[in-house]
Amino acid sequence: HARPAVHTLSIRGAGLADLGCLYLLTDHLQHLDVRNNRLRGLHFTFPMAALRTLRIDDNAVASFTGVDCIRGLETLTADGNQLGLTDTGGTPPQPEPLSFAPLSDSLVSLSLRRNGLEFIPRGCETMTRLSSLSVSRNDIENLSLTRPDHAAPARPKLLARLKVNDDGFSALQSLRSLDFQHNKVDSFPAGLYLLPCLEILTGSHNRLTNLD
Repeated sequence: HARPAVHTLSIRGAGLADLGCLYLLTDHLQHLDVRNNRLRGLHFTFPMAALRTLRIDDNAVASFTGVDCIRGLETLTADGNQLGLTDTGGTPPQPEPLSFAPLSDSLVSLSLRRNGLEFIPRGCETMTRLSSLSVSRNDIENLSLTRPDHAAPARPKLLARLKVNDDGFSALQSLRSLDFQHNKVDSFPAGLYLLPCLEILTGSHNRLTNLD
């Protein structure tokens, strides 16, 4: 029997605890909205090559694995979850650190507001197509795309000459909007000054004392 050709699926506020039935829709599903449910983890074990939009806001997601299966994803909103617990070694532990690296060639919009994050997740530093990034209302102190436990992208010649650390932002040449409101950020990444497409920068309610 042929599988259903559903390309858009919205199941909001339905009390879902898992997405195990999705394997029946993997061939055609492009847009998935499961906001306001009871999901505690997203563990993709089957390819969803057609998926372009995933909205999982306001669940209790604390682990996100199998990202390889959704490599074509362009928009991810995961506001109001618990991804910060896994990124810093909290409970429950994640088998490997939270990373969106497999989406570096596809993701255009990423929203991770209200997740208790202390760092911007791994993989963001190589997202050359990323146009919009929102990490507002987290616990981020260092607004950086590079961390000691993973390699930093090559530094532009200008910043290398000036001996300035750009924190990886200069690689995001498509970035138009960055929202980091309501965090604990106290320094401004110099790499933001090298982004030709940046139009909207929102950093209210942080600990910034200057923009150097």
